[in-house]
This record gives sequence, structure tokens and C-alpha cells, in this order.
Amino acid sequence: GAALHRTRLGLLDRADRIAHQSDREIHRPLRRLDDRVAIGLRLVHLLERDFEHDLQRLCIDRDLGVITFFGLARGYLTGKYRSIDHLSKSRRGSGVKGYMEGKGPQLLAVMDAIAADRGTSLAAIALAWLMAKPGVTAPIASATSVDQLAELMDAMELVLSAEEMRRLDDQSSVPKILS
Repeated sequence: GAALHRTRLGLLDRADRIAHQSDREIHRPLRRLDDRVAIGLRLVHLLERDFEHDLQRLCIDRDLGVITFFGLARGYLTGKYRSIDHLSKSRRGSGVKGYMEGKGPQLLAVMDAIAADRGTSLAAIALAWLMAKPGVTAPIASATSVDQLAELMDAMELVLSAEEMRRLDDQSSVPKILS
């Protein structure tokens, strides 16, 4: 109706104003946004935990929220990739090969046990672990199907026990780099 028409006109008017701004006028706020994103986005998940040693305390002290990306380690923490043969399941497969070495398989075993006890997915566990970490505002994770989206949404309701957090932390811990 009329309201939708006015909304469309408002959007067109805004788009027209943006189109006629100078490059300098457009780039200034985009640069500020880019700076904030560069500071606030971190690669943090159960197998990439350097954030806890170098920036977590600073972010907490300065009241900065951290938005993590690749919270599912490119899909590895969903249990999708358990052997080299599984790497061809998607184009991200080649990016997870390194997680199959070291603590990766043992971590998946701990996550499998928690998932069986709780009746939830590995994806929900990985994201719930992230959301429970001090300083983390939100994890970014992507879904390619409605079923995957449901698993991600389950993480919002899942609260891991102190014992579950300890088991995950113990299995995925990284040595602190001494300075």
C-alpha cells in the first residue's frame, strides 16, 4: 500500500544521495567501519585459541566485544571431515586438513561424547563453547542448508556445564607463549 510505496521512495532517495556523494564522503565512514571490523573480528575456535593468550584480557579490560569468524573451523568442528577422504565433501575441505593432525581427532571424540550425552550437534557445542568465553560477543558461522541452520540455532539455547567446558578446554588448550 501507501506505506510500502513511501518506504521504496525513501530507499530510492537515500540511494540517489549516496550515488551522488564524492568518493571521499563515502570512503570516510567505510574506512572507520573497516577499522572496527579489523579490530573486532578474530579467528577463534576450539582449535585456534591464541586470542585467549594475547588479546582476550585487553578486550575485556577495554569493554570491547569480539566477533569471531570460522567458529566451526571451516566445518571441521561439525564432524563433517573425519578422514582425508572427507575433504572432497566441499570446497572448504582443503582448508581443514591441518586440523586432522594434532588435537583435532581427540577433540572431536570429546565433542562426540558431549553431543551423545546432551542430544545435540557438534556445531552447537563448538558455538556454545565460544559464546561462553569471556570477551566473545558473537561467533560467525555459516550454514548451507536448513538443517545446518537449525544446528547453529541450537547453540543459542545450549549452556555447557563447567565440567563440559573443562573437558573441551583441556583437550583443545594451547600452550601460552612466554614473552
